[in-house]
Amino acid sequence: QARAVEARLRELDPTRDYHCRVVMEFCAPLLPVHLNELKQNPPDEIVVLPLYMAESDFTTGISRTDFAAYHRNARGKHGLPAPIYVGGFGFDERMGRLLAEFVLDYCRQHGWDEARMRGAALMLGAHGTLVYPPEGINSGARETLY
Repeated sequence: QARAVEARLRELDPTRDYHCRVVMEFCAPLLPVHLNELKQNPPDEIVVLPLYMAESDFTTGISRTDFAAYHRNARGKHGLPAPIYVGGFGFDERMGRLLAEFVLDYCRQHGWDEARMRGAALMLGAHGTLVYPPEGINSGARETLY
């Protein structure tokens, strides 16, 4: 997906060079790995787009707080700019249209007919996609709530 986003941004604005990276919250690829890589050739800006279906003040807030602590602790030693957060992704109507097209294409590619689509229920999962989470799964909630 990161490569597709880069390609589309270059189509829209060929005068700029775009570099997109996927960052996960509790598993690889983690943000510190990318930040260390960026130190070698610091960008002018860092833009963070939380990709949650429902904008999460909780999760985005954790990220903002964590990044602010990173900058405070480094006191300018890392040479990286503070990130710009692009929020509201989950509430933007364009996202809804993209998701609808994606879901319909997926169903059609898998042989679903109109009747089957009409009888289906669509669940948009962000974090809560496990019915029976395994014991000991690290959601990060305990570390961030207490």
